[in-house]
Amino acid sequence: MAKEQINSHDSFFTNLFSKKDEVAEFLAKTTPKEIVEKLDLDSLKLDSTKYIDSDLKKHFADVVYNCDYAFENNETKTIKITFLFEHKSYRENMPYIQLGKYLFNIWSVQRSQARE
Repeated sequence: MAKEQINSHDSFFTNLFSKKDEVAEFLAKTTPKEIVEKLDLDSLKLDSTKYIDSDLKKHFADVVYNCDYAFENNETKTIKITFLFEHKSYRENMPYIQLGKYLFNIWSVQRSQARE
């Protein structure tokens, strides 16, 4: 039952945030105004790459979008916006280790893709 409950939460967030309009609304309402103003929410594009390895898969569901962002020098670049949700039945003592591993996985994939 516990695994089914976790999977249902993962499925809920994955389904919800796989909808571009829902993501744009979420970002517009929860992200600081000075950041949202620099995001081109119309440019949101779902990234189908999964950055979760087998160890993290039992803890996380991820949804990643690419989005154009205007930097201070008026240069626009595409950035990654990542939603990482986890349902736990207990308090994690060091969640930043899991988060760090996830970020490292993203950087590793990006590095590999840059070499291709």
